[in-house]
Amino acid sequence: MTEHQLPTKCDVVVIGAGLSGLTAARALTVAGRDVHVIEASNGLGGRVRTDEVDGLLLDRGFQLYNPAYSEGIHILDLQALELQPLTAGVVVSIDGRHYKLGNPLSEPTWLADSLTAPTGSIRKKLAFARYAASLAVGKHEPDAIDQRSDAFLNFKFGKDLTQKVLRPFLAGVFLEDELATSKRFLDIVLESFVKGTPSVPKYGMQEIPRQLATQLLPNTVHGNVTVTELGQNKVVTTAGTIECRAVIVATDARAAATLVPSLKVPKVNAVTTWYHVADCDGKELTDGKGVVVVD
Repeated sequence: MTEHQLPTKCDVVVIGAGLSGLTAARALTVAGRDVHVIEASNGLGGRVRTDEVDGLLLDRGFQLYNPAYSEGIHILDLQALELQPLTAGVVVSIDGRHYKLGNPLSEPTWLADSLTAPTGSIRKKLAFARYAASLAVGKHEPDAIDQRSDAFLNFKFGKDLTQKVLRPFLAGVFLEDELATSKRFLDIVLESFVKGTPSVPKYGMQEIPRQLATQLLPNTVHGNVTVTELGQNKVVTTAGTIECRAVIVATDARAAATLVPSLKVPKVNAVTTWYHVADCDGKELTDGKGVVVVD
């Protein structure tokens, strides 16, 4: 990101240096267009940011990267991200006890916990495992009418498994704990988790937008610049006006509505992230494994 002087003309101005804006700018740059990205903050990534605090790298929000994402395979150097994989399973905390639920093929020592944990009958657990596996090979059930995720999960796999494992995990993914999210979207999420290994880049999630920015031409991403007005083939900013052939607004909905008043801002979900520093060795928490813990 640069604070160099803005150009007076270019082909396309992209407003917002989040993943969407950087990806759009990359595609246009590959196509040979003169593209400049305008970002109001002082950093890349939008919601995908990493803060360094007392030597710790803290991602903003519950964020994971799945190397099975098809778009990422095409545009990212996954090896350079040095992805740190999480265990293929979760640790469930119930009444002060921790139960390990996972794929016995990758975590064979977890099999006993997976079968005996008080999170539903063995039959229901196996039914969920079969369902998730079927999604991984593309066997999506045809849904004539979509339904809420919670209704589907409770009916198909029972209340215990849904309430004690699936709901707390998916609440972090969907950012809503009622699981009112579409069952069709649920299938997409489950498929991605089964096909790939959820991971985090070694140096934080912000490495992803940083890598995208390196695929743009030098001095074409401008930070600490606010767009104040969109005109006919021009963008007015706090650092000057740019004449252009096209504009892409890649901000969040509220910011976009200030520039395009006709847009309707949908209701969004908020999330608060708490960080805890353990006063013991990691082996005392989850056997030293990187794993998602749900309560």
